[in-house]
Amino acid sequence: MKLNMNRNNTRGILLIFNRIKKIGHNFINWLYPKKCVFCQKELKDNEADCCEICYNKIEKISDTYCTKCGKKHEVDEELCFDCKRMEHVFTNGRGMYVYEGVIKKSLFGLKFFKHTWIGHKYGKLLAKFYMENQLWEVDLVIPVPLHKGRYIERGYNQAEIITKAFCKEKLLPYNTKILRRIKATTPQKDLTDINRQKNMIKAFKVTDKSVINNKKILLIDDIYTTGATIDGCAKVLLECGADKIYFLTIAIGKGL
Repeated sequence: MKLNMNRNNTRGILLIFNRIKKIGHNFINWLYPKKCVFCQKELKDNEADCCEICYNKIEKISDTYCTKCGKKHEVDEELCFDCKRMEHVFTNGRGMYVYEGVIKKSLFGLKFFKHTWIGHKYGKLLAKFYMENQLWEVDLVIPVPLHKGRYIERGYNQAEIITKAFCKEKLLPYNTKILRRIKATTPQKDLTDINRQKNMIKAFKVTDKSVINNKKILLIDDIYTTGATIDGCAKVLLECGADKIYFLTIAIGKGL
């Protein structure tokens, strides 16, 4: 009899706990409603990370893409136009989406309007993309760094936010201090392809070679366009003893 009473008490406590938990969850959703990662509109109950409208608009990169940089292209060839005319020092890379439309708009908000919650969402989506595509085995994840002046001005590094969320999902080690941007480079979007390459010369520095020695490194950034930034990071990492350099980005320009 006493045993049954104890069981009933336990069930009652669990029932009360679950009700309180549900009320708390509903209150948090009311206070901080879930938003679409792309357009920032409030999501419906049956929508997870993005609304149905944006889901039908975004262009995912899943079939025809460059085997080197991951750019989506229409022709049945291994390399895109950019990778045919330009030799990259990284091993391989992939991007989740084509850099246009609502993707472009959401990344602009993350980068310049302090929409940091988008970075956390994107990190989780990137981890899912990484697992679904069974991508490379790596030893260490490194976000593409900002220069100290840019970091102070912005208040955060969007690549770092994405990296931390990605590694939390994938249980991979990351290091935000090992690679530093020591040159205050001109924003890449304002430069030609050739000047983008020149802009990245001696822009990065490894702070401790022993941490990356013989390691397979995964670089994470928000956008890939010509590859100049990734190459700049990869070059110095390889020179300091890293084995291979891969990269993942949220978005990537469309190849030819």
